[in-house]
Amino acid sequence: MTSHAFSAMLERLLLMYGAPETDDAEAYLGEYARQLRNYSVDELSRATDIIFRSRRFKTWPTIGECIQAAEEAREQLKEKHPSTPYADNSMWSTAAQAWADEMARKGDGRVAAEDGWILSLHHYLRREYATGRKRPPSQAHIVSIQETARFVDRCAANEIDMGPQHDALLRLARNIIVRRQALAQRLFGGAA
Repeated sequence: MTSHAFSAMLERLLLMYGAPETDDAEAYLGEYARQLRNYSVDELSRATDIIFRSRRFKTWPTIGECIQAAEEAREQLKEKHPSTPYADNSMWSTAAQAWADEMARKGDGRVAAEDGWILSLHHYLRREYATGRKRPPSQAHIVSIQETARFVDRCAANEIDMGPQHDALLRLARNIIVRRQALAQRLFGGAA
């Protein structure tokens, strides 16, 4: 459904704006991914920063706003590094994504994909890359990651009252499940 570059942007947009209000989130987000497919992870990361700094409403930016921000980011990055690609060791960088992919494929990733905690594991690994520690999770971290994933599952199954924002959080939890499945598909070709 989503490109590798758009996945990082999507994660941040979901964090700030929640799940988009639409009857078909997969198609809706797929159109964003299609329109933004020609931008790098670093350009979309910078574009997301631009959107966060300039957006005044707690609603999803339009595709046009995302493209405008991505073009602005592309120009900023060209000015900053005219002959070299933008180097970013944040958890959203291409390098962090690639390292987390590699670690997930050779570590507990397949089990995590099958048991439904791959997205939380991948997030942990990207964060480890960004801090420079670059280590796999300890057993205590794995337990915490699994508990987080189970909580999301319970929210998505509508088993938890999430208060006044229940409907928005329910959509977000269900969207996280979709992203989890997409990551498992990308890493392992269909687990989860």
